Amino acid sequence: VHCLTGKGRTSTVVAAFLCWMAEAQFTDIVETLEYIAHCKQLKSADDLIIPSQRRYASYFQNMLSDNIRPSQPPLLLSRIVLSTPPKFARGPSQEFDKEQDQWGCAPYLQLFKGGKLVFTAPATTTAPKLEETKEESTPATDKEEGTDQASATTTKPPASNSNASALPFCHVGHGSVSFHVQQIVQGDVLIRCRHLTAKRQRVSMFRAAFHTGYIGGRHVL
Repeated sequence: VHCLTGKGRTSTVVAAFLCWMAEAQFTDIVETLEYIAHCKQLKSADDLIIPSQRRYASYFQNMLSDNIRPSQPPLLLSRIVLSTPPKFARGPSQEFDKEQDQWGCAPYLQLFKGGKLVFTAPATTTAPKLEETKEESTPATDKEEGTDQASATTTKPPASNSNASALPFCHVGHGSVSFHVQQIVQGDVLIRCRHLTAKRQRVSMFRAAFHTGYIGGRHVL
């Protein structure tokens, strides 16, 4: 198993294998993950796996319990909404009641299929552009792939489907942030959200994955 820390991906695969083989009477993957977390001296499976891994564990449980195999109908991914922008930097001065509302990020979203980047979109907002901001760095960390530190490169973000040189800065005080996608997706889909710093460094903030075969109709993840 390709797993950086030996926690999330490793534990998910081990739990799935134990349930598939019915070893030691393991039949419920959630309970199996809780058992593995206990063996690793963690409080719960929430300290062991990330939400996307828990989501795929539930897919696997559906296959075991109900023999429901995923269909792969193409779906239209209309938009992705962040309820609150991640706090990765201090943005330009705004009249907010709370200091924490001054923080936020200059996000852009990437859509992957089969390990390949297929779409990039900036946030849709009326916030000021990144080139107008005076951003301060923050010790926020990148939680994707189980890493403890934020990953950044000095190359520019992909310019396809977005204006990478003028990303809007989204303050926490502005509320939710939308990314208009309007792409047909099918099967396994990976979404990655990155922050573009004032120095044009790319910092991965989070990622999420899902399978279209387990999503019905007009569904909100």
